[in-house]
Amino acid sequence: MIVSARSAHAGERSDNIRLFVGWGVDCERPLAKTLSDWLALIAPSLDIKKQQRTIDSSRRWRSDVLPKLQATDRTIVCLSQESNFSTYFAFLAGLASAIHGADNVLLYLLGMGREELRGPLRRFTCFTADRKGTHKMVRALLGPRKRYTSKSMGVHWPVLEKELAGILQSLKKPDCWEGLDAIDREILISGLGG
Repeated sequence: MIVSARSAHAGERSDNIRLFVGWGVDCERPLAKTLSDWLALIAPSLDIKKQQRTIDSSRRWRSDVLPKLQATDRTIVCLSQESNFSTYFAFLAGLASAIHGADNVLLYLLGMGREELRGPLRRFTCFTADRKGTHKMVRALLGPRKRYTSKSMGVHWPVLEKELAGILQSLKKPDCWEGLDAIDREILISGLGG
């Protein structure tokens, strides 16, 4: 288990990058949590806001997700093969894009590659949940003005790699995806104005 080195506190330096990390269904929550904790460990300049609950109604995304997106500069949407077919993921990425701009929405792909993305998700910057892809994502998040070393990645990567392997195995369980259609229907019916 990854233990976060620190969390964001009021009064921290103003040059911190404000990041939202989200997911769609309960079985992907561990991916978002693990990634968030690991990023806080290796890149303390990230001020990370995490989605706290699975979005199961139109009110939840308005009260839980929208304020966090508005309080951040960039978004990572954690995505796996099964959820690639979900309307919710396209919705979340599109909403984040409307708030942050498409260049500031990153997809973190577990168990799939960019070529497997469907529809509008193809236009976003994607990183695979392996050593190379994760390293590229961290560099993209921190940009040229932030210090990040391969040494930090080398020290902390084995822990994340082990966690990702366990999460990938849990995603293969059929009961993980129950209720996804109901979530998608609610998002489609409610829209942004409802």
